[in-house]
Amino acid sequence: MHGAILLATALIIRNVTVIDGTGAPPRPRATVAIVNGRIAARAPARARAIDGRGKYLIPGLWDMHAHLRDAKSAADYIAYGITAVRDMGSAGNRPASLRVFTSGPAIEGPGPEVQFPVIRVATGEDGFNAVERLDSQQVDFVKVLSSVPRDAYFAVAQRCRLLRLPFAGHVPNSVTVAEAINARQRSIEHIASIPPDTPPEVLRQMQIYGVRVVPTLAIEPHVADRLQMIRAAGIDILAGSGTADPAALHRELELLVHAGFTPLQAVRAATYAAAEFMGVADRVGSIRRGMDADLVLLGANPLADIRNTRRISAVIVRGVLTRPPKL
Repeated sequence: MHGAILLATALIIRNVTVIDGTGAPPRPRATVAIVNGRIAARAPARARAIDGRGKYLIPGLWDMHAHLRDAKSAADYIAYGITAVRDMGSAGNRPASLRVFTSGPAIEGPGPEVQFPVIRVATGEDGFNAVERLDSQQVDFVKVLSSVPRDAYFAVAQRCRLLRLPFAGHVPNSVTVAEAINARQRSIEHIASIPPDTPPEVLRQMQIYGVRVVPTLAIEPHVADRLQMIRAAGIDILAGSGTADPAALHRELELLVHAGFTPLQAVRAATYAAAEFMGVADRVGSIRRGMDADLVLLGANPLADIRNTRRISAVIVRGVLTRPPKL
C-alpha cells in the first residue's frame, strides 16, 4: 500500500483531540505544531495547516512482534498507522521509512523448518557463537525460539548479559518460566508460553525484574483468559501481532480490549509502553514537545471503539505527512 507523500518542513494541526499514548486523559481542541520532524512549541506562519475538528491524534503505533518480510513492506506498515516495529526474526531489514528494532535471524534448536531465517544451535558453544555472530551484525536484541536446548539457552543468556545485549523470545521447552526470568529474558512472546498454573511467586519475580509479556492474541486468541492472571500480577503488556501482516496489530488491539483492557490502555500498549521498553521514550511514543513527530490522525474516536484505530486520515512519520489509501 502506497499513499501520497506530502512533504512539508512545518505542519500545524488545529482543534484536534490528542490522545498522547501515556494513558493520560484525552486533550480536546488541542493544537500540535511540527517543525523539522519534531513536535514544537509553535509553527511558523508558512506552516501547512490541517483542520483537526472531529479527529483524534495518537502516537504512531508499534507492532512489538512483527516479522518484516522485506524493505518494501515498510510502506504497508505505515499505511496502517504503524511507524515502528520490533522485528522478531528476519534477514534484518532496516527500511529508512520505518523505525525498526531487529533481532536479525532468531536462535533455534534442531527441529522443524520455520518461516523466517534462524541460526540453529545444539550445544552451549553453539549458543555462545550464535550471540557473537548476531552481535557482529549489530542487532538490537537476540531472540530465542522454542526448541533451543537447555545448555545453548543458558549460554545465550550468559553471553548476552556480558555483551549487554538484551534477549527475548519464547520460553524454550527446555527451561521453565522461572528459569527464563532468572536468566534475565527481557520479554516473553506468546502468552501460551506462560502456563495457567504459574505460581504467584514466579509472576511476582517477573514483575520485579520488569519482564514484559507480548500476548500475540491475534494468532492465539484461545488463550486470552491468561491475560487476567498476567495483569493482576502488575506485569506490563506490549501489543504485538506475531505476524508479518500490519493489519493484524489492529486485531490485536481489539482482542486486548475484549480481554479486559480499556481502549486507552490498549493504545498505551502499542505506543508509549513499547517505546519505554525499547529505551526510546524520550524521543518517540508519546505526543509532547521535542518528540519525533510519528503520529496518526484518526477520523473517529478510538476510545469509544478501539476499531477506530483503522479510521486513518493521515500518518506523519518524522514530520512527513502521508495520506494512506482507505483501509
